[in-house]
Amino acid sequence: MTGRREAVKLLYKPLSLVVSALGGVLAGAIFKQSWKAISGEAEAPKATSTEHAFREVLLAAALQGAIFGVVKAAFERGGAEVFHRTTGTDLEKKRISSAEAAPFRGTGSARAARYRVRRCPPGRRASGRARR
Repeated sequence: MTGRREAVKLLYKPLSLVVSALGGVLAGAIFKQSWKAISGEAEAPKATSTEHAFREVLLAAALQGAIFGVVKAAFERGGAEVFHRTTGTDLEKKRISSAEAAPFRGTGSARAARYRVRRCPPGRRASGRARR
């Protein structure tokens, strides 16, 4: 089952690249239209532009970052949901690594061991100091 799951997840990578590229194009178009509506200028100021005020350059950068972040998240989420519905594979199913499980070997399941309280050895207090 895990071999099939890994193969199916491998198919998601090219799909993810295409979806990301489409999202970037859409985000660029949304930003251009938004900037034109806000400032009345066709082009947003570049960071190196000295003819625009500092705060105008920062506003353009913040708006562009926000739009790209929202569009990227929406496209990634939508792509993951379509992939999950189509293949039945959850992309974020996480397994505990062997390095994480190492301290808990022989103590039952690793998940249960995370919630256990370690008891102090006899003659020790919880703070780690020895009794006198």
